[in-house]
Amino acid sequence: MTYDSEHTQNICFPDTIEVNWTYLSRENIIPFSKDCIINDSTIYLLGEANGKWLHLYNTKTGNLEASHISRGSEFGELTNGISITKNHANGNISIFNGALYNRALITYGPDYSPISQYGGDSILFNCMSPVSDNRILAIGPVKHGDTWTGRNAFYLLESKRLKKLSVFDDSTYMTSPRGIIKKFSLSPSGKMFASIAIKGGIFELFKISNDSLIRTFTRDYFPLEINDDKSVKPIKGANYGFRAIATTDHYVYALFSDSKAEADPVMDIGIWTWDGKPVKMLKTNLNVALIAPSEDDSHIYCVAYMQNGDMQLCYLEINL
Repeated sequence: MTYDSEHTQNICFPDTIEVNWTYLSRENIIPFSKDCIINDSTIYLLGEANGKWLHLYNTKTGNLEASHISRGSEFGELTNGISITKNHANGNISIFNGALYNRALITYGPDYSPISQYGGDSILFNCMSPVSDNRILAIGPVKHGDTWTGRNAFYLLESKRLKKLSVFDDSTYMTSPRGIIKKFSLSPSGKMFASIAIKGGIFELFKISNDSLIRTFTRDYFPLEINDDKSVKPIKGANYGFRAIATTDHYVYALFSDSKAEADPVMDIGIWTWDGKPVKMLKTNLNVALIAPSEDDSHIYCVAYMQNGDMQLCYLEINL
């Protein structure tokens, strides 16, 4: 069987264009990046290289300008950085450390010294991002009694005590079969977030209002088969479905492939409004790992795989 057909729909973009990425430089970047964000002059890449986790590249030249945040288990150090967000108002950066025994959201000041850390050994969340100074958005597994359900829910938490203020756990239809891994992107305003299923087709939009998580849109664009035990039947070797998601306060950007062929590259980027309306599809020329739109929606930056195994920083100019 497949997902609930009522919520299954092919993506119909009113505008589809073919575009080629422009290389920022031909210099190879860090070997593996977990996440990336940008501001006007800097690309922040999260990934371990040479004992550091955060690497700053110039948006004009592509040159590495600095590396910060050491690998380790002391306060402020990282062992498994998962995601990164930046508060543009105060310059603080927050990184979720997904270590096995220390899952925590760590916030750093503009000088990259640690300010706060929320989490600990008992935290089971898969990812956390700051919504405001005293609210955190998290995703994590759902447990009924002593049994793990195999699906994930979204949580709005009070920061200091990680008290649950709101939980969005959809068990009414198959948006969360067992084996689905979800990833979310919080808008810069902290008022909305978007979620995708990695190597799946679930696409969801939410708003955060009065300490509540409210889903405003959902579709399953790339249905997968489901086993009798309600677990996902993977497509061996394929990159079918969504790979990455990023947001601004105006648009949602998602990287995907509709190919079920083994090892086919992921090159297409879809752009949606926050009410779920598809706006544009960009058919690009490179196998892309991560995407990061500029805050004014004029550019998209990416980390792309090269055929020789290197990774490069590239960008597109867009007109929305």
